[in-house]
Amino acid sequence: MPSQPLIVFVGAVYPSQYSLLCSYLRDQKMADAWFMTTPGHKAKHEAQCDHLLSFQPDGKIVEPQSYYYSSKVERSARICRGVLAALKDFENKQGRKIDLVVAHSL
Repeated sequence: MPSQPLIVFVGAVYPSQYSLLCSYLRDQKMADAWFMTTPGHKAKHEAQCDHLLSFQPDGKIVEPQSYYYSSKVERSARICRGVLAALKDFENKQGRKIDLVVAHSL
Protein backbone atom coordinates (compact mmCIF):
# COMPACT_ATOMS: atom_id res chain seq x y z
CA MET A 1 0.00 0.00 0.00
CA PRO A 2 1.43 3.43 -0.95
CA SER A 3 2.53 5.57 1.98
CA GLN A 4 1.65 8.88 0.36
CA PRO A 5 -1.88 10.01 -0.47
CA LEU A 6 -2.65 10.46 -4.17
CA ILE A 7 -3.92 14.03 -4.61
CA VAL A 8 -5.00 15.72 -7.84
CA PHE A 9 -5.45 19.49 -7.95
CA VAL A 10 -7.67 20.74 -10.77
CA GLY A 11 -7.69 24.15 -12.42
CA ALA A 12 -8.63 25.27 -15.91
CA VAL A 13 -5.44 27.37 -15.96
CA TYR A 14 -1.90 26.74 -14.76
CA PRO A 15 -0.32 28.19 -12.70
CA SER A 16 -3.17 28.98 -10.33
CA GLN A 17 -3.96 29.20 -6.64
CA TYR A 18 -3.25 25.49 -6.07
CA SER A 19 -0.08 25.07 -8.12
CA LEU A 20 2.40 26.05 -5.39
CA LEU A 21 0.70 23.83 -2.81
CA CYS A 22 0.73 20.93 -5.26
CA SER A 23 4.44 21.36 -5.95
CA TYR A 24 5.25 21.78 -2.25
CA LEU A 25 3.45 18.59 -1.21
CA ARG A 26 5.21 16.72 -3.99
CA ASP A 27 8.67 18.18 -3.29
CA GLN A 28 8.40 17.49 0.45
CA LYS A 29 7.27 13.92 -0.32
CA MET A 30 4.11 14.51 1.69
CA ALA A 31 1.86 13.42 -1.18
CA ASP A 32 1.88 11.99 -4.66
CA ALA A 33 0.45 15.28 -5.95
CA TRP A 34 -0.53 16.12 -9.52
CA PHE A 35 -2.06 19.16 -11.20
CA MET A 36 -4.71 18.71 -13.90
CA THR A 37 -5.38 21.55 -16.35
CA THR A 38 -6.47 22.15 -19.93
CA PRO A 39 -4.29 20.79 -22.76
CA GLY A 40 -3.02 24.25 -23.76
CA HIS A 41 -1.80 25.11 -20.28
CA LYS A 42 -0.21 21.68 -19.90
CA ALA A 43 1.67 22.08 -23.18
CA LYS A 44 2.82 25.60 -22.27
CA HIS A 45 4.20 24.64 -18.82
CA GLU A 46 5.13 20.95 -18.94
CA ALA A 47 8.82 21.70 -19.55
CA GLN A 48 9.00 23.38 -16.11
CA CYS A 49 6.60 21.04 -14.29
CA ASP A 50 6.79 17.25 -14.40
CA HIS A 51 3.50 16.63 -12.62
CA LEU A 52 0.96 18.15 -15.02
CA LEU A 53 -2.01 16.22 -16.35
CA SER A 54 -4.60 17.41 -18.80
CA PHE A 55 -8.32 17.10 -19.28
CA GLN A 56 -10.30 17.75 -22.43
CA PRO A 57 -13.57 19.62 -21.83
CA ASP A 58 -16.66 17.92 -23.26
CA GLY A 59 -17.30 20.57 -25.91
CA LYS A 60 -16.56 24.25 -26.40
CA ILE A 61 -16.01 26.38 -23.29
CA VAL A 62 -14.77 29.73 -24.62
CA GLU A 63 -17.63 30.61 -26.96
CA PRO A 64 -21.26 31.34 -26.09
CA GLN A 65 -23.21 28.24 -25.06
CA SER A 66 -26.68 27.15 -26.17
CA TYR A 67 -28.66 29.56 -24.04
CA TYR A 68 -27.66 32.91 -22.59
CA TYR A 69 -29.02 32.28 -19.08
CA SER A 70 -27.52 28.82 -18.70
CA SER A 71 -24.16 29.64 -20.30
CA LYS A 72 -22.06 29.41 -17.11
CA VAL A 73 -23.76 26.20 -16.02
CA GLU A 74 -23.18 24.60 -19.44
CA ARG A 75 -19.52 25.70 -19.47
CA SER A 76 -18.97 24.24 -15.99
CA ALA A 77 -20.71 21.00 -16.95
CA ARG A 78 -18.50 20.60 -20.04
CA ILE A 79 -15.39 21.16 -17.92
CA CYS A 80 -16.59 18.78 -15.19
CA ARG A 81 -17.38 15.99 -17.65
CA GLY A 82 -13.87 16.31 -19.10
CA VAL A 83 -12.29 16.33 -15.64
CA LEU A 84 -14.24 13.25 -14.54
CA ALA A 85 -13.16 11.28 -17.62
CA ALA A 86 -9.52 12.33 -17.13
CA LEU A 87 -9.59 11.43 -13.41
CA LYS A 88 -10.96 7.96 -14.17
CA ASP A 89 -8.29 7.44 -16.83
CA PHE A 90 -5.57 8.62 -14.43
CA GLU A 91 -6.75 6.21 -11.72
CA ASN A 92 -6.64 3.34 -14.21
CA LYS A 93 -3.09 4.25 -15.25
CA GLN A 94 -1.96 4.62 -11.62
CA GLY A 95 -3.57 1.34 -10.60
CA ARG A 96 -4.98 2.97 -7.46
CA LYS A 97 -7.76 5.28 -6.36
CA ILE A 98 -7.28 9.01 -5.94
CA ASP A 99 -7.48 9.95 -2.27
CA LEU A 100 -8.36 13.62 -2.72
CA VAL A 101 -9.38 15.93 -5.56
CA VAL A 102 -8.97 19.65 -4.87
CA ALA A 103 -10.90 21.93 -7.20
CA HIS A 104 -13.26 24.88 -7.31
CA SER A 105 -16.35 25.46 -9.40
CA LEU A 106 -14.25 26.51 -12.43
